[in-house]
Amino acid sequence: MAEILSVEQVKELVELRAKHLFDDYHAFWNIVTRHESMIQRRWVNKSRAKREAMLRSAWGSSPPMAKVHRPDIALMRYRFLNRIEAPITPQERGFCLWPHMNSEDLCKKEPLLLLLNARRRHPPYAFAYTDFEPSTFGVGCELMSPPISLSQWSMRFAGQNTPTTYGKVMFREDVPDIDLRLRGHFHYSTDEGLLVLEIQEQLYKFLHQICREILHDQDIPADTKHLLLLPEEPPAPLPTDNGKGAIATTSLMTTRLKARYHLPMGPDMPRLRDLMSAKSSEADDTLWALREDPSFFASKAMEMFEHRPEQLLDIDGERHIGVVTPDNRHNLMAAAVEFMIRHYFSAAVTWDVLLLWLRAFGDSKYEYDKNRLLREAVAQMKYDYCSLLAHLDYFLESDARLAEKTAQVSEPLRHIYRHKLSSNSTEAFGAYEKTTIERNGTKGTEAELYFLWMVRSMADPECREIMGVHTCVDEIERIAHNPESQNLITPFLAEQFSNISIKTECAKQMRLYEEVAYCEASGRMDIVGSAVKVMYGPESMAGLRLSEATRKIGADLVKMKYPVDQKPSKSNIEAMRAAEATLDDFWDKAISEIKKQHATWASGVFQESNSSIRLLELLGRQPERTSPWIEPRKKNQVPTTLETPGNNWTSQQEEKPRKFVATGAKIKKKTRPAQPPVEKGSTSDRDRDRDRDRDRDDAASTSAQPPQVFNVDRRANKAFAMLFYQPSTSGSKPGEIDWNEVVYAMCHVGFKAEQLLGSSWQFVPGPTVQGPDGKKAQNIQFHAPHPKPKLSFKSARRYGKRLTRAYGWSADTFRVEGS
Repeated sequence: MAEILSVEQVKELVELRAKHLFDDYHAFWNIVTRHESMIQRRWVNKSRAKREAMLRSAWGSSPPMAKVHRPDIALMRYRFLNRIEAPITPQERGFCLWPHMNSEDLCKKEPLLLLLNARRRHPPYAFAYTDFEPSTFGVGCELMSPPISLSQWSMRFAGQNTPTTYGKVMFREDVPDIDLRLRGHFHYSTDEGLLVLEIQEQLYKFLHQICREILHDQDIPADTKHLLLLPEEPPAPLPTDNGKGAIATTSLMTTRLKARYHLPMGPDMPRLRDLMSAKSSEADDTLWALREDPSFFASKAMEMFEHRPEQLLDIDGERHIGVVTPDNRHNLMAAAVEFMIRHYFSAAVTWDVLLLWLRAFGDSKYEYDKNRLLREAVAQMKYDYCSLLAHLDYFLESDARLAEKTAQVSEPLRHIYRHKLSSNSTEAFGAYEKTTIERNGTKGTEAELYFLWMVRSMADPECREIMGVHTCVDEIERIAHNPESQNLITPFLAEQFSNISIKTECAKQMRLYEEVAYCEASGRMDIVGSAVKVMYGPESMAGLRLSEATRKIGADLVKMKYPVDQKPSKSNIEAMRAAEATLDDFWDKAISEIKKQHATWASGVFQESNSSIRLLELLGRQPERTSPWIEPRKKNQVPTTLETPGNNWTSQQEEKPRKFVATGAKIKKKTRPAQPPVEKGSTSDRDRDRDRDRDRDDAASTSAQPPQVFNVDRRANKAFAMLFYQPSTSGSKPGEIDWNEVVYAMCHVGFKAEQLLGSSWQFVPGPTVQGPDGKKAQNIQFHAPHPKPKLSFKSARRYGKRLTRAYGWSADTFRVEGS
């Protein structure tokens, strides 16, 4: 039961804890100021066992340090599964107050050094909210109860550097704008403030003691006065991980881990724009690959088919009739094709809309910062801010629900669930959210149940509010990197988690702005959020439908062969041309049907961004297609042309016509369909800039010389040879390539590689990389193969085509050094 304290008791407790806190802070600060370099060297050179022993000794035994990552989550789940209602023990309370102070994380080389580095350079008040925020999980889950807050009093931390003023208890009526100050975490209620002091008191005591443990053989005075007599040393450089070997990569997961121990940073708008712009370009490229590449279309359709709810057994353990007979499987595949088109079309529009609002907020924030007294600038900035957050929250909720349903029906986990609809119905189920799925009593492994519990928590609004989406995403990423559980996540699921992680990162950083306090206090978030839900309701793109005939053409395509990875022959070329013709027929009908539905759901923000119009224009372009078969000339026959006999490889394979293209064959010209009329004034300079950035024509197909030539080593050249495979010059049959080799090759020519969450990798071009026609090179994102790190030839070929569109590269762009 929560304890009730009087104002006098609160003030006495604040005074005592603040004194202890600053005593340890000053002692720790003086030690690190004079010995930071030695502390770093010794910590790096110690074994993991010695580090753990020193951590536990410095932390103390009341309560002891947790052993595992996020012990508060593990405690909550354990109590929930075992239906424990008894009050938590002091040790368990410590798990909730200091979840990030655990030996599993701190035994790594960098976290403790980052913690020492940051706490030396910044005062305690700079970390007040960073230290307090993790404890909200334990309070929200009702694992622990802080003292009852005194409604008329608050505590001030911001800007206070002395034990007499830190956490000072103040009468609320004496503080102007107290509600906004509380929401902005400049002030805290008394229950929150006491938790801040309790957390920081133990934390700075630990920092003081761990420094003495590491420097145990040094003559360090016990009091601060004698420490001041020792000479100071210049600040040691911030410890960083520069990568292993020649592949200098970073990881968003590692960056998030480091952020828990380092100074809290403000929002990074340029980075958010880069992440979202690259994601938007990737969504466009995915949609174009579905339009152009029959093998990619078939693989994605099969992926959707394998994640259909009809794959589950019913409550009687019977298979659904839709997956039993060939005719019904064909109907089910047709439904999967429709869902695939709707899913990836919606994804492209979603990233376009989010990028629009992010840029809109950046522009209005810039105008607001120039003149904070201009009423129009203030109103526009707050509207754009609320709109961006409302869109992020809505799309995150939608993505989380889809991820939960997808996980339940995925092949590694579907044995745990059953559906409740009739297995005799030959009709395909509707949308995922209309399918009732429940546990069937099967006991899964601990890894399976923990993963499903985390995905379900992310999809449930109440759990998501308590845990935070970023916490769920981080835990799912840990599961994906665990060799024992990574097989639970299918490539389609990894793709979804990647999308969720980028939106989560954006939402988390946007909430660091102080404007969030006003928007939440004024209720504008609720107003804009309600409008967004109406905008994306059943009449929006979520209701996109294809006719039965069109869907079945797509299902027929899945059965067709597209032997692009086989040796060119008459039968293979004819099979490829037949598949391409079927794909063109499907899209001709699908685009026509989408245009007819366009007027009903292209309203509101869609009309503002012209996203749907731009995507229809993209899909209307002429794709690369395979040239007809040329019979190889007979032995001793004099050639009459420059063709290489039998080598009419697809022009889709190469971005420029080669010598084996038949004489007189028409070279593809870029054409665009007539653009639907756009209302005057509906586009802005920002929209036009975005469209110019995205209009990445195939530079290599229109120029005789490649825009750049890179001198690369043999290892990088081998990877690029796979990405830009040429059957006329490669003697070996295309196979698989290790993903690390692709990362190495990209870094070798000047990119910086960052592993995002999910399966995404972002490659940031350096100064040596140019865009097509000398334009500024943009970031590009690829999905790493999961769970095995082997990239198939077809995926490598598709990535090579994306590099051609983005940077104008071809096989001739790379030259082995010294050749």
